[in-house]
Amino acid sequence: MKKKILFVDNTESFLGIISDILRENGYLVKPFNKVSEAMHYIENGGNYDFALFDYDFGNARYDGEDLLNLSVDKNKDVPVIMLSSYANGNQNRFYKARYFLNYGSKDLAKDLVDTLDNHFKFE
Repeated sequence: MKKKILFVDNTESFLGIISDILRENGYLVKPFNKVSEAMHYIENGGNYDFALFDYDFGNARYDGEDLLNLSVDKNKDVPVIMLSSYANGNQNRFYKARYFLNYGSKDLAKDLVDTLDNHFKFE
């Protein structure tokens, strides 16, 4: 059975590209480009097996850290990967996340799919 990934990123082109790559690799993707809509989805019992959140949402009221905290509070057993273009120094803010990937990675899409396929064995 395909697993559903909740993916939240405010850059629509990136959201689309990575969502397509995830789908091509056998995942179902529930994408959001607004934190408030994703938070509403989580708060209302949205169903997902894995979460992928950007950290920085510009001037939005909420950011990826808020998504991370809400997701862990509502679904403590659902793994989360945080994405950021910030230097690795911010990783300590994401201690509740299982993994942290940097947008600056040479091949972020490959790193992401490898992380999902190799570190999260979905039964």
